Amino acid sequence: MRRLPTASQLPRAFRCAASEALPHFQSTSDVGKKGTTVHRFIETARKAGRDVALAQVAEDDAHAFCEAVPLDQLPTGGSHELALAWDYESDTARALPSIGHRDYEDATPTEYVGTADYVGRDGASVVVLDWKTGHKYLGPAHESRQLRMLVLAAARLEGVDEARGGYCFLREDGSYSFSWASFDAFDLAEIADELRDLVSTLEDAQTAADGRDPAACHEGEWCDYCPAFNSCPAKMQLARAIGSGDALKELTSIERTIATASDAELAAAVVRLERYDDVAERVRRAVRARAAMQPIELPDGRRLGAVPWPFTCIKPDVAYETVRELHGEAAAEVAVPRKATLGALKKLGDETVAEVERRRGVITGSKPQVRVHRP
Repeated sequence: MRRLPTASQLPRAFRCAASEALPHFQSTSDVGKKGTTVHRFIETARKAGRDVALAQVAEDDAHAFCEAVPLDQLPTGGSHELALAWDYESDTARALPSIGHRDYEDATPTEYVGTADYVGRDGASVVVLDWKTGHKYLGPAHESRQLRMLVLAAARLEGVDEARGGYCFLREDGSYSFSWASFDAFDLAEIADELRDLVSTLEDAQTAADGRDPAACHEGEWCDYCPAFNSCPAKMQLARAIGSGDALKELTSIERTIATASDAELAAAVVRLERYDDVAERVRRAVRARAAMQPIELPDGRRLGAVPWPFTCIKPDVAYETVRELHGEAAAEVAVPRKATLGALKKLGDETVAEVERRRGVITGSKPQVRVHRP
């Protein structure tokens, strides 16, 4: 069996153990890249200051995000970007050597590993905090598989039986919010048991996955960034069903009988169509995920693959001050309510856009998007 899943992979591993047994194909998403950039920015800013940290961030949407991070509201002291390892056999933890960004080469086969964005102390309790830059709801902090493992490792490392763990949600407009949970000695023991049980589950999943049994795979939202996405037998089975043409035949049959169908038959058709919509969307996501890593040549000469796609990002603070000075506060409230857009500024005239650009309030660039195009 390969190395145990990391803390960030645990939410998926608990839901679909087969995903850890199947072959992995590594890829990164735009959201993941921005999150990594923000994490590094916070770490550098703590050591060398905000200006130095910002100078190391490329001029794209992540730069505007980093400028808005409320550094003065984040915890001080403690350790930032601390790589932790917890051994399920000895129930002990250690801090891993800082080799590189989230590099776990020093981990042993019996250790769960993960990187805590912040680890500090609050009296007798250890405090673990993770920065989050996405908008996805993560559920209660106390139930987070990722956070639970990091809290256990930090508590064992510090030799305490109490811990607080939480998420700090950072937003593009500079706002933020916290989600906290407390853990006592019983909670920590429960987490340790869960992780030990997972080891056995993963070993059983290895046998099932070797037979490429689709029933061994459990699909859900955790599939989106799964490293086993392209080797998942459930995904391949679904794609073959669509590709066989059987779905098209059934849809054509439904279309031909609509005029003479009874209400009951139409109701059944609606249910069937909803199922096909769901299947088609899942297949579409699977194909696009594959194309993001390796372009797919289409019969008519087009290609489905990642291409640079231009974007424009307006810095809200710069845009607001510019519009307020040129057109008054009322206009600024309308044009820049929360997040400025190029369209809203253009309505105020090219001079306004030009002035915002002069003040470095407009960021342009490109980032990969999976689209059908002609090479």
